[in-house]
Amino acid sequence: MDNVQELYKRVLNGDGLSLKESQTIFLDIQRRDPGSTHDAMKKYVSAAGQNTYQILVAEIADQFLAKRMLDLGCGTGDLVRYLGRAFNHSYSGIDQSESEIAIARKSFPDWSFDFGRAEAMPYGRNEFECIVSHMFLHMVSDLGGTLSEIRRVLKPGGVFVSLYRDPGYVNSNLKGIREIIWGYISKNYPKFSFKVGNHKQGDSPCLEEQMFSHDFKLRAQNAMVLKDQGSPAKVSETVVRMFPGALLPMEDQKILASEIQSYLEQNQIDVEFGFKTILVSKE
Repeated sequence: MDNVQELYKRVLNGDGLSLKESQTIFLDIQRRDPGSTHDAMKKYVSAAGQNTYQILVAEIADQFLAKRMLDLGCGTGDLVRYLGRAFNHSYSGIDQSESEIAIARKSFPDWSFDFGRAEAMPYGRNEFECIVSHMFLHMVSDLGGTLSEIRRVLKPGGVFVSLYRDPGYVNSNLKGIREIIWGYISKNYPKFSFKVGNHKQGDSPCLEEQMFSHDFKLRAQNAMVLKDQGSPAKVSETVVRMFPGALLPMEDQKILASEIQSYLEQNQIDVEFGFKTILVSKE
C-alpha cells in the first residue's frame, strides 16, 4: 500500500510512471471504489430514457440472442442486469481487477467471471460469437494488443460492440467543469502528469482506425448525448471520481467536489456527456 501511495505522489510531482505502475494506480482506484462505473453510468440517461447499459444491449439484442458472449472489462458484472435470460445463459465476463471480479462473482453466482488482462485473455481461439465492452476500451494502454486478442477469441463472422466516452464532445457546461478541475490542479499541483500508454488511444478516430487495421468490418456506429440525472451534489461527486480527479488526495477531491457543486447550483446547469457505440465484425 505504501508503494501505491508513492506512485500517487509521483503523479502529483510530475514524475513519469511505467506502464505497469500506471496500471497499478488504475487497479488501486478500482479497489478503493468498486462499482463506481456502474454508479455513474446508471445516472446518464438518453432522451428515450435509456442508460448506457441499455443502449449497449439494444445494439445487439435483435441479432445475437442465445450466442456465447464475453463481457470485456466487466468490472462488477453490472451489464448482466440488463442482458436478460436470452444472453445470460451464455455470458462470461473478464476483468483485471480482482476486487471487482470478487463482487461480480458474489452478486451473480450463476455466471462465469474470470480474472485476466484484455491483452492476454485465458481463452482459446474462436470461442465467442459476441464480445461486448462497456466504458472500457478507451482506457486500455495497449489497444493494439487488446484488439488482436479480441480478434483471436472471436469466431469468424462474430461481432464486437463497444460503448465509450466521446472525447470530442464538449459543451459549455463541460468546459466550465474542466476549467475548474484543471485550474485547481494547476494551482495546487503544477507538475501533475499522468499517462497510460499512447495518449491518443482515447481519441475515437484512433480507436476506429486501429479496429480497421486489425481487419474488422464496420457494421454500425452511433453517437449520443446523455444527461446526468443526479443532483448537483451527486454529479460533482461523480465527476471528481473520474480522471484526473481520482488521482488527487481525498481532501483535495472533497474541496474540488464542493467547488463543482457550487458552480452547478449557481448556474443551474444540467450536465451532459457524449458517448459513442461502434459495432464491428470479424470477417
